[in-house]
Order: sequence, then C-alpha cells, then structure tokens
Amino acid sequence: MLGFTWTATIWGLALFALRRVPWLHIKLDREHFAIILLLLSTHSLSRTSAEEILSDPVTFERALRGVLVAIALLIVVPVILKRLRGGAQPGGKAIVALMIYVAVAAASFFYSAAPIVSLAKTFELAVVLAVAIAFTMRGDAKDALRSALQLVVVLEGALIAVAVLGYFTMPSAFHLVGGRPGFLAGPTLKSPYAHFNHLSASSGMLFAYALSSVLSVRIRSARVGWISVSVVATAGMLLSAGRQGLVIFLASAAVVLFFQRRRLFLIGIVPLSALVVVANWDLLFGLAQRGQSASNFSSLSGRLEWWSVAADVWRVHPWTGYGFGTGGRFVALREVGSNASSLHNGYIEALTGVGIIGFLPLLYAIVRATSWSLTSLRRGVMSSEAILIVPLLLHTAVSLGFGAWMVADVLLFMFLAALSDVDSRRTLMPTAPLLTAGVVENGS
Repeated sequence: MLGFTWTATIWGLALFALRRVPWLHIKLDREHFAIILLLLSTHSLSRTSAEEILSDPVTFERALRGVLVAIALLIVVPVILKRLRGGAQPGGKAIVALMIYVAVAAASFFYSAAPIVSLAKTFELAVVLAVAIAFTMRGDAKDALRSALQLVVVLEGALIAVAVLGYFTMPSAFHLVGGRPGFLAGPTLKSPYAHFNHLSASSGMLFAYALSSVLSVRIRSARVGWISVSVVATAGMLLSAGRQGLVIFLASAAVVLFFQRRRLFLIGIVPLSALVVVANWDLLFGLAQRGQSASNFSSLSGRLEWWSVAADVWRVHPWTGYGFGTGGRFVALREVGSNASSLHNGYIEALTGVGIIGFLPLLYAIVRATSWSLTSLRRGVMSSEAILIVPLLLHTAVSLGFGAWMVADVLLFMFLAALSDVDSRRTLMPTAPLLTAGVVENGS
C-alpha cells in the first residue's frame, strides 16, 4: 500500500499543477480518468512470489487493483455504447489484431497454469483495449490519443522527478545503499513506489519524448519546459544506474537526432561519440559492468538462462502456451527456482503465455505501430509520439514491456497502435500539418 499512497499523492499534485502549464496538452476527459485509474492500479500490488500467489490468489491489494480497473471499465463502457449508437466506427486493423490477441488470452483461462491469474490479467488488458477503442471513436480521435500518450508520459515523469528530488532531500527513502553499484559516485536511486529498473527505463522513455519535443516545438516556453524535463530524465537514468535505461536513452537519442537533426547527427555527433568511446573504452565498460562478475554480466544478469528455459517449455505447447501471464513466472521460472516476476523479455513472455496463436496478432499490431512510427518520424509529423516505439520495443526485449499484463508500456503501445489506425483514416491533403507536443494546430 505504500507504493499506492506515494503514487496517488504525487499524481494528484502533478495533475493539479500541470493542467496549468500552457505547453502541455493534457486533457482530463472520461477516458483520461480511466487511464489514471489503470496506471494507479499497477502501483497497488506488493511484490510476492509465484507460490504465494498460487496459495492465496485473492488478497486485499489485488482486490483493490481489480476495483480500480473495474471503475475504469464502468467509465469507458457507456462512452463506447453511446458512440456506437451515434454511428462511430471503432479502431482499424491494429485494433482488430489486438482484439484477437485479447480473445486468445481470455480463452487461455481454460488451460492456464494459474487460471485466476490469467483471468485477472486478461481483464486488465481488455479494459486498456476498451479505452483505446473509445479514443478511436471520438471526432477528435487523433488529438485525444496524443493527449493520452502525453498523459502517461507525464505521469511517469512526475514519479521520476520526485525520485530525483528525493534522492537529494530524503536519502533514507530514495537511496539504495549496497548491492547495486551506480554509474556515478554514491548510492543508487531507488523509490518507495517503483523498482529502480522501472525508474531507469521510464527515464529513458521520458528523455526520448522530451528530446523530440525540444526539437519540434516552436514556442520558447515549451522548448524551455521540455529541456527541463530532459534534464530530469537524464538525472533519473544516471542515478538509477540501469543498463536498460542507458540503452533506451542512447538509442532513442540517436533515432531522434537521425530523423530530426540528421546533418548534426552524421557530421558532428557520430564521429565525436566514436572518439569518446574509443578513448575511454575501459572506463565506460567498467561503468556499464557495474561491478558484476564477467559470467553474470555476459548472461545479462541471468536473462539468457531464463530465456533458454522458457524456449524449452514453450516447445512443449508452442501453439497455445500455458495461459496468459503465467507461462514465464508459473512455469519456466519455477523450473529454475527463480522468484523473478517475469522472464524479462515480453516477446518470449507472450509466446509462453498465449503461444503462436496469440503472438501472431500481437506481432501484426507491433508491425503496424512500428511502420506508422517510422513513417511519422521520416515525415516529421507527430515525432514526439512516434519516437515512443523505440523505448517500447527495446524495453520489451529486456523486461516485460508491453508483452503481457498491464503496465504503463501496455497503455503506450495500445494507444500508439490506435493512433496508427486513426491516422490511416485521414483524407489526402496537399501538405500534412506539423504537430508537436507543445502545440496542437487547428484541424489536426
């Protein structure tokens, strides 16, 4: 409950303050309130082992999470029904693929290794999809989805900002002493409401969005604001000392600069970066290794072993898997005696959970969202939203990401997929309007 209390307080204060920031485009319509409830529910559960969940699957905190998700559903269902009666069309090809994915996840209840877990996690996933569908049925669907993406990014950013502030003002709550060497001198950043790896990856994602916004906006106050956000994101990534956050940070920055400042990237940044890496290789490699043994570092902190075991158990039931959200934690990881919460690879998690039958529609939605994002980056339209696909794809490769049950990445991915559907509906125009995170033009 401590994480839930911290998160609710931080987000309440942030929403009160940030609604008055002119360079943010945050709405608080009914669908957006549903998003807040869904995100809040992900912070309402304490860490437990697979055995504890199987022996006692229904607890107060899990019930609280279910209540928050149910309220979000009650908010969005009347909206969908009203728009259906008004003749609105929901989604497109990516949304249909995600509907098939959720349907397969729901069917996996009947053969799941932990049926109650699969049922609960599928319910959460279905509610996120319902919110995305509701957005696609709006008259201002594109703007509303962009606002939804920004809302998720900003809420994650608020948690990072408080963590960075707490690192310097509340060391007892935000310092991790021992056990994890940092990139910088001193303790590593932790928080009462989010794992340090989550803070690291979220910081990389926040930086990607902020950097693209800095290079897109034309309003001075917006540019200054996003520069400030990028500084906070950089501090969060460095202090939390997560390698996944570092990779997301560097890769996202490279993609942003390649598409939005290509000449500077190719002529200045690439040669300079190569020179710095070559001249300081031993130092940089030592920082990345973070004091780990060579074997632990080369195995990606045990991930390669988990993935190997997951591949073995997946081959037994390749088409259907072992039940949504259960193939990794309740089957593969139990074989090696690990208490990890997931396989730390969302793609493998999906394969072991819903098998090939469920993974193929998810893969189609991934391809649709990625194709739209690359096209948008190339055209310089909605770049701040499009760049999110880079941290999402990378995070899913080394953590859960959007590959299974509900976390912030799932909302971002489904909203990107929905945005790709909505944007494909547009009529041909002589010149596409340039939309940025700091300003939304009329008629967008």
